Amino acid sequence: MRRVLLLLCAGALACGPSESTAPAAVPELARKAGGPSPVTIVNLGLSGSGEDSQPWSINDGGSIVGLRGSWDEPFKAFLWSPDAPRATSGAVLDLPGLGPGEASAMSINNASQVVGYSLGASGSRAFLYDGAVHDLGLPDGWTSSYAHGINEGTPRIVVGAVERSAPSARAAAVWTVSAAGAGYSVSASGPLTGLGGAASEAFGVNGTGTVVGAADNAAGQQRPVRWAAGTLAPVELGVLAGHSQGYAYGINAAGTVVGHSAGSGCPVAVVWASGGTAPAALPGLGGCSSQARSINDAGDIAGYATRKRGGARAVIWRSSGAGYSVTELGSLSGSASSQATGLNEPVAVTGGTSVELVGWSTTGAQAHRATLWTVFRPAP
Repeated sequence: MRRVLLLLCAGALACGPSESTAPAAVPELARKAGGPSPVTIVNLGLSGSGEDSQPWSINDGGSIVGLRGSWDEPFKAFLWSPDAPRATSGAVLDLPGLGPGEASAMSINNASQVVGYSLGASGSRAFLYDGAVHDLGLPDGWTSSYAHGINEGTPRIVVGAVERSAPSARAAAVWTVSAAGAGYSVSASGPLTGLGGAASEAFGVNGTGTVVGAADNAAGQQRPVRWAAGTLAPVELGVLAGHSQGYAYGINAAGTVVGHSAGSGCPVAVVWASGGTAPAALPGLGGCSSQARSINDAGDIAGYATRKRGGARAVIWRSSGAGYSVTELGSLSGSASSQATGLNEPVAVTGGTSVELVGWSTTGAQAHRATLWTVFRPAP
């Protein structure tokens, strides 16, 4: 089943996990990008001809999750584990799902708990994997569920959405997970209150339990939303002047939120300051479109931006004085475009710090190749 996952897919219960050793990831390119920060690009080797591999999240140890598979078959959720923390070689595990269809792994935390969703005979079901796969369950009256994010808090908070067809609706949802393995338990706190429209969805959550996503207002416009920790009361976030829609995708420990703002033209990557509702546009690469997907606690932001000539390129935004600077990360050789979807925290290395980003590089034939970028920042 050929699919490019942008926001949602559906997934499935595989008969069981299968493990293989991925080819050693060889750096294809090391170059200066956007100034003094060298960028190393690695092909993780998770897909071949007629296949896709699309990472969505990376934890601080360098473990990566996403979906992969043949264009002719349902995609599988995967967990790639490095041979050593932040190594560029490792082993890939195809995760069990909850049915015979497509499965997607969307987020991994530092406890190596993975969340996503899996397509079965009766619809999509949100899951958590911690060595065993757990169905997160459905509130009464809902028929499908999707998990997009999991935090580092105790207990764990998982966020996503639930869906039904009659009457048609999609609503942001939260699950609280306690313990793991034999002690695992889960309770649902959804659907969450939206903004008066028919749809909402949650994409990110921080350690305090503040949730971010998007919700339709009464006019049917998709607006970025922050649900307050504890009360989960919705706060509508603003969009740029002249825009009517937006999404919030990620939030860090300080409460800084990232996403995009859109109108009748291209989406623009934006950031909302902690506790604020006014967006600030992030710098681009000269093209029309950009999107911010993830932010770490150090304030680094992962996403993509288009160039004036050429396709989208994965980028990292970094706080620079009163604003942000943008660094183009490039793409694997033979690729037409790339985008970054997740990143981890910077660590100290000789002469500075290093941060990892994941995403994919897209060939001219629209094949997606799992890509790992390592960005070095010299000490001041």
